[in-house]
Amino acid sequence: MMIDQVLATDMAFHFKDLDHYKARITAPDFDYSKGADKKASMNMFVHLSDISNGTKPWLLCAKWVDLLFIEFFNQGDMEKKRGLSVSYLMD
Repeated sequence: MMIDQVLATDMAFHFKDLDHYKARITAPDFDYSKGADKKASMNMFVHLSDISNGTKPWLLCAKWVDLLFIEFFNQGDMEKKRGLSVSYLMD
């Protein structure tokens, strides 16, 4: 389940996943505590938490953006060191 939640943070699937979740929560048989609905709910909560940085006070938001840049650049450096092509936005 944790791997699915990490993968749910991928913005490439944002609109598809959001549309699916909106459709499910309005369904009469929706149950956030069981099965696929529980998994979709947990994935959506993690995803929304992941993209919520812009809603935080500016100083906190800016600090997290700086940390994100450090993470991205470190990943790019490690990819270069291993002879790999550098991932998009990691350089």
